[in-house]
Amino acid sequence: MIPLLALFGLGRCFYLQQQNMVDSFLEYVLIRNGGAYVLEGSKPMIEFELTGTNYSLSYLPRNTPYHLNRSRKMWQFWKDVEKRKLKNPNFCFVERTAFPPQLSSHFFINRKAIAEILTTYQDAFSKVEGFTSPTELVYDFENESSIFWNAVLQDHYFLGLLFGYGAENSNYYLVSEYDQRCTNPYQIQALIKRRVNLADLPIPSFSYPESDRQMIDYYHNAKNRILETYGNKPFIAAAKEAFLKPDV
Repeated sequence: MIPLLALFGLGRCFYLQQQNMVDSFLEYVLIRNGGAYVLEGSKPMIEFELTGTNYSLSYLPRNTPYHLNRSRKMWQFWKDVEKRKLKNPNFCFVERTAFPPQLSSHFFINRKAIAEILTTYQDAFSKVEGFTSPTELVYDFENESSIFWNAVLQDHYFLGLLFGYGAENSNYYLVSEYDQRCTNPYQIQALIKRRVNLADLPIPSFSYPESDRQMIDYYHNAKNRILETYGNKPFIAAAKEAFLKPDV
């Protein structure tokens, strides 16, 4: 028979492991992949990669840090916590097929910010089959059989709008020779550093004409706001509080 103190010790060890996994996952998504912009509301959504799923993250060195080698396991720990404790319906972590359609993608979304994009560009989105209303569609994002989202998430222009790049830059991507699929060096640095803090939050990477840096300035200002808001607080703890309290 296992002594009671030993059982308590095992339970506490598992709890600490879970908390470490959850904190590492949120750091990975919110700081290393720029999800802090989604949390703050300046970006509707991000897409992030998990090892052991679709991509090998081939641009990273072989001795990849802990948070990358364990990203799939961290996801599983977080989804368990999300199912039991998440009370803010505005935020959601989603695994679903998107672009390319045969692969599974992972998103962190801000429903209010997505609804604003669907409303602002309603003339374009309303031409997509399955369009209803922005407030209804944001709660259908996870639905793999959604005709609307299956079409939108395979369209570069619509993806550009939903990733918060703006209409002009989303159009520019379609006609430019710049390959936006290449990860920018600042994001790679944020991914591979052993330790990061909020100051390492990368500016989103997207295609834009040199003559128009409006969205670049927008995200620099957003980063400054985030640093001012959370600079003197434990950011991951503040993020968990935002996820675990009801939206008002």
